[in-house]
Amino acid sequence: MINTTNALLSYTIPCHQREDDLEQALPHIITAANASPPVEIIIVDYGKQPSLAPMLSPWLHKLDAPNQFVHVIYRDRDHYHMANARNLSLRVSDGEYVILSATDILPRENFFQAIRTRLMETQCDLLRSQTTGYIGIFTTRRDLLYAAGGFDERFEFYGREDKDLLLRLLRRGLTQGTYDLDNMLDMIRTPWKQKLEHYRLQLTREEAHARATAIYDENIRNNVLVANEGIEWLTKDEIWILLHKGSSSGVRYARPVHILSRGAPDDEPN
Repeated sequence: MINTTNALLSYTIPCHQREDDLEQALPHIITAANASPPVEIIIVDYGKQPSLAPMLSPWLHKLDAPNQFVHVIYRDRDHYHMANARNLSLRVSDGEYVILSATDILPRENFFQAIRTRLMETQCDLLRSQTTGYIGIFTTRRDLLYAAGGFDERFEFYGREDKDLLLRLLRRGLTQGTYDLDNMLDMIRTPWKQKLEHYRLQLTREEAHARATAIYDENIRNNVLVANEGIEWLTKDEIWILLHKGSSSGVRYARPVHILSRGAPDDEPN
């Protein structure tokens, strides 16, 4: 019997050159977390960019205990790598359930409570959107995400990486339910050009889609059940060391993270 009343939920947000969107989203995330604790808000500060710490700092005291901020700094890549950033947020999470999100998502106050309620109602491993507009915003048991290998790190660019993971989880036999995200969140409509401009290769939307589709179709043909085979995943202790925990707002910080996985592939060289 699943009882998520007091379960820790991990809300993950990778961020690269999207500080304005994140700053707009934070008050919504904090309000929703305070309405249904405990929640850890994991922000992956990814790539060569100014630290997000000055922007995050004013918000720390607004988050009620036992909720926590987890701020992870990754600087080994100049460019953004979508799947690698998402995997990093997954690997440092502590929640029984992980909510995979993004900087342009604005949760409503009922967001986390609605997730807890639907998990108990459906008794399922995975919650996905009722509509296709939010296919990447799904909630899953953390241990089952690990077992599936996380996001396939061949997906360097935006698009298809979330649907690929979702279908792989379903191929592995996870039970699924749905939630009504239209009544749980709002979205910042970020132009596609802005989403793609900080990747290693400067591609059009059509070119990025074609690359992602080729990987996606290959995984379906091969009935892939575990992504990133051959990559040595580091343990959580190897990834980061706790520096601070236990202030009145439940803040938690990590030392700068230099590596997620040994041998994680980029796309082919320029």
